[in-house]
Amino acid sequence: MRLFKINNACLKKSRFVYWICKTLRLKGDFKINIYLKYYDDGRPDTGHAWLTRDGKDFAFAFKSLPFKLEKIGENEKYVYWTKSREDLVNTDGSNKTIIPIRHAKS
Repeated sequence: MRLFKINNACLKKSRFVYWICKTLRLKGDFKINIYLKYYDDGRPDTGHAWLTRDGKDFAFAFKSLPFKLEKIGENEKYVYWTKSREDLVNTDGSNKTIIPIRHAKS
């Protein structure tokens, strides 16, 4: 099993705001969303985390993305995303070059 490590403050912030929302029993279905970006060539794994409420962006979300996200897993607290398969493959079937994402300012 591969363990993903997101060293960005966005995950800590999202977990903290999630904890506050749950502690104050705010109405809504709050989830921590995690975008995972991993490499097979030895580069470190990266990602971004943000909070949603009832399926809509709530805190620390991307401003915009040049690609679509595909949900790869979910539980009662987390939703896991990766880049959509259609955005990873060129029309000729070859793999696209993956470029780093820009984080939204929080």
